[in-house]
Amino acid sequence: MVVRVYHGQESDAHQTPAEGFLLGWSAVLVLFLCLIGISFLPRRTATVLRRFALLWAATLLCFFGGVHRGASFYNREGPVLSEISAMLLLYFTGLLALALPREEDSWRLLQAGYLFTLVADVSLAKKKRLPSFFARLRPPQMSAALLVISLLAAKKSGPYPQSST
Repeated sequence: MVVRVYHGQESDAHQTPAEGFLLGWSAVLVLFLCLIGISFLPRRTATVLRRFALLWAATLLCFFGGVHRGASFYNREGPVLSEISAMLLLYFTGLLALALPREEDSWRLLQAGYLFTLVADVSLAKKKRLPSFFARLRPPQMSAALLVISLLAAKKSGPYPQSST
């Protein structure tokens, strides 16, 4: 059974549909659970979890890029440069975060990408280029994600001291 609040009319919704709320916040919850695990699990496990958190956060940015591209198909005017630019920026920011050799640089890049998502999604929602409910959903969602990503960036893996190598 699928719970749908707006029966296929999410693009016109002013309130966040139930599935959008649940899916949007569950993605941030995964990052928070990674932060908790990194804080309390042994270093080996925490190191793997930290890498997973980085992968998760970067993949979400790529997904947000896809949201921009997908939304452009539903606009009568068709895609505009701002949507294509946002899609490419988010997608390649996520990919670059995975490719950078220094983890610290990856976390910084992800912080910038999530801040961009916050600003761009609210702006495009107000212009009716993204569903209206993005103007309400994204500020708390992306602020929470930015906070957790900032804490993950500052966190050393595991409750034990890391070696200097």
